[in-house]
Amino acid sequence: MSPISCHSSAAPAMKKIFSVSDFIAFGERYGIDYRFPALPQYTQSSPVLHGDIEEIALPGGICITRSDVHVLQPYETTSRHSSPLYMLVVLEGNVALAVNEQTFLLSAGMAFCSQLSEQQTIRAHHGADSKLRTLSLGMYPDGGWRERLPVSLADEWENSAASAMVWQVPEFLLSGLRYAQQPGPHAASRQLMLEGIMLQLLGYALNLCQPATQKRGLPVTGEYQRLELIRRLLEQTPEKAYTLNELARRAAMSPSSLRCKFRHAYGCTVFDYLRDCRLARARRYLMEGYSVQQAAWMSGYQHATNFATAFRRRYGCSPGELRDASLTAYLDKNNVSTRAALLYLFDNGVAPYLSYSTAFTPTSFADENGNVLEPMKGKQWEAGVKYEPPGGNSQFSAAVYRINQTNIATKEEPTDPYRLIGEIESKGVELEAISHLSDSVRLQAAYTYTDIRYKKSSPQEQGKRAVYAPRNQASAWLSYDVKSGLLEGLTLGSGIRYVNGVTSDRLNTHTLPSYTLVDMVVGYDLSSIELNGLSAQLNVNNLTDKRYVAACNSLSYCYFGAERSIVGSVSWAF
Repeated sequence: MSPISCHSSAAPAMKKIFSVSDFIAFGERYGIDYRFPALPQYTQSSPVLHGDIEEIALPGGICITRSDVHVLQPYETTSRHSSPLYMLVVLEGNVALAVNEQTFLLSAGMAFCSQLSEQQTIRAHHGADSKLRTLSLGMYPDGGWRERLPVSLADEWENSAASAMVWQVPEFLLSGLRYAQQPGPHAASRQLMLEGIMLQLLGYALNLCQPATQKRGLPVTGEYQRLELIRRLLEQTPEKAYTLNELARRAAMSPSSLRCKFRHAYGCTVFDYLRDCRLARARRYLMEGYSVQQAAWMSGYQHATNFATAFRRRYGCSPGELRDASLTAYLDKNNVSTRAALLYLFDNGVAPYLSYSTAFTPTSFADENGNVLEPMKGKQWEAGVKYEPPGGNSQFSAAVYRINQTNIATKEEPTDPYRLIGEIESKGVELEAISHLSDSVRLQAAYTYTDIRYKKSSPQEQGKRAVYAPRNQASAWLSYDVKSGLLEGLTLGSGIRYVNGVTSDRLNTHTLPSYTLVDMVVGYDLSSIELNGLSAQLNVNNLTDKRYVAACNSLSYCYFGAERSIVGSVSWAF
């Protein structure tokens, strides 16, 4: 609800509608100003949020707040109190912050920390119709907070030159936060886990600031960049087998220097960091339904026993227990799909039409917490015209359409958990022509223009074109049927497919090269040799075996298109 919040004692999680009156009362108690720009004539009962908010007060004036809410109305906050430390971690959604003249946009997986005072305030903006899941930690100046921090960490934070810091949370800490923030029966241990991880985050952030200030002999900028290269390598591909000598060569350091400087910069050894990245990757695989053996192998563990031991030490449960709990998820939804269409056929062969339909598609995908994602919903409008010249053997059609889909399951990288995109809108034009040039020759051509964009998503994706979707597609196919002679029953066909305008990532930084493929088919109706109902066919796709990039999840994960394939089939109609 706010930049910093906590009651004087632990409060249970609440799932409710939070109205304007709740915000006003909260602001008066904790020194926060709220504004509701979309509710100029609001009443005390006007709803603003819906969801869970859990507030945990720890000794020493430390407060941890867990929020899992849906923002119904946009609202803005301004802090007007002091705090020696405020930290926010975004697990889902986006938060826009401003500290004095600095502005920050936090997305999922990012963290922010700052000091608050009369001279340094935090302003935050939360957009409407958005999902927000965060963890925040605040310390009050009169609560003995220094006693809760290691002396060196407290001194370093107070002496930090940075007024505010924003950074990407390492995967091993992010995974621990996701696990610890879930409500459970062991409240005391959970509180300690949350406090410990949040303080690790502070230490991590201060280490990130050190290269620029070069305090305490930490690595200079060039060395730090090489250390970051190693850290990202371990985080992105933990399943690979690494040796210290190999990593040292990549970092252009001696093995002993890498061992010492990595621990100094990140607070753990190279292989402790690798282990945590592997376990975080394995946890995600287990929650997606992979077996224990599969999760272990895909995360870099050669022996399931070693994996199970390390996993229990890290998460407090066995891999099998987590997998079984993740697979037990229910979602009960009802929906009625509708469809309606109008078409009128004129005497001259022209037939205009208009259609509308809705769709409802349940999914088995789960998010990072094992919860089944909401079903995909969609609605489509289409208007067009079909034309068949009287007495001719040709058909022509043209159509325009718009499709709106909500609750689209997606993931940035193949190893990422699924998440929902608020809404995708597709608009386009389709043209098609089919003509029998003679009794034996048939020509078919088509063109499609498609503009698919993220209509409701994160601010970075908003209005951007969707991945996987070509902007232009064209095809032509010519077939010839032998009607008489020795080759009667033979069919030969060939065609081309052209694809253009596939974006490489959700920020639309690049467009993939266009490509053209050639296909071929040979078929034979064996009825001509008295094998009635029997036919054989040979299909060759990508005849020239062209190598091309078909799609990308992101700039890090792209996929080549299908190689040449040859498929033979025999069918019997009776």
